[in-house]
Amino acid sequence: MNISTTLTSAIFTVWQAIAPDCIEVLTDNEEAIEICTDGDRLLPYMGFIETPHAWTEYRALCLVHGYRKVIEALAEDPRLQLI
Repeated sequence: MNISTTLTSAIFTVWQAIAPDCIEVLTDNEEAIEICTDGDRLLPYMGFIETPHAWTEYRALCLVHGYRKVIEALAEDPRLQLI
């Protein structure tokens, strides 16, 4: 599965914005990724031009590979070791 830097950067930016509110209750990196991608968080937290591209890529990956596989792949990506 090919995951772009645009998508990982978008997720990391969301994480920086929401981590203080949720880090204490998360048990693993997979949960952190889910929190970042849940509820369309990739859209409102991103203030730069790549936002639509990151969201489109995420949705396309989910359609092709399935939500669970995408979350697992993102959680294993070395660029997204959030916890």
